[in-house]
Amino acid sequence: MPIAIINGRRVELPHATTADEIRKAGGIQEARNLIRRTREGNHLVPVDATIDVHEGDAFIDAPARIKGGTAWQGS
Repeated sequence: MPIAIINGRRVELPHATTADEIRKAGGIQEARNLIRRTREGNHLVPVDATIDVHEGDAFIDAPARIKGGTAWQGS
């Protein structure tokens, strides 16, 4: 089982895992986005995705994005 880094913590994950299993292993809340960090850039992980995890893969979480229409209701 490869060791992945989730929010700075090393966690063992199966080679083929779901986004929910990564969230549970890293303690990431459902309301936050799961992001996979790679050399090519940061990629949002879909909720229903199955991911091939390799040794040293890094995952982080971020707040859910606010859509433009509801972002600011100021005068």
